[in-house]
Amino acid sequence: MTSSTNRCESAPLVGCGIDCEAVARFAPMLARDEHPMPFVFTRAEVDRARALPSPARALCACFCVKEAVLKALSAPCNLTDCELVLEPDGAASLRLAPSLVEEHGVGASTVDLCDVEEAAEEAVMAVVVLFGRASAIIDTEVPK
Repeated sequence: MTSSTNRCESAPLVGCGIDCEAVARFAPMLARDEHPMPFVFTRAEVDRARALPSPARALCACFCVKEAVLKALSAPCNLTDCELVLEPDGAASLRLAPSLVEEHGVGASTVDLCDVEEAAEEAVMAVVVLFGRASAIIDTEVPK
């Protein structure tokens, strides 16, 4: 699984974060009928994960992206305020709550996911880069 969305070349960097987790840790969460970790995952994320061919990998990717967002923001936030949207074709995009967008001035993001082997276990790594609004760039003249 590899994906990337919403590249923004001319906006200022808000922050970047990376996280990697073992897929096996998420399989037991999906074995139960109830919503796993409702303070972390949105209902839509859980439903989309369960509908994909590798539900544990999908839920792991959601978790990794949330952790990467926390690191990119360098501030605590409600984990359900960031949502990873995984499509059946492998495309991924990040949805941030309007409050996070406003508070941190986020204008665009990239989400890169890849499968890795960590200590002979299957794992997912997520890299999130958050960019500010392009209009936030201020042109200044250098004094002569």
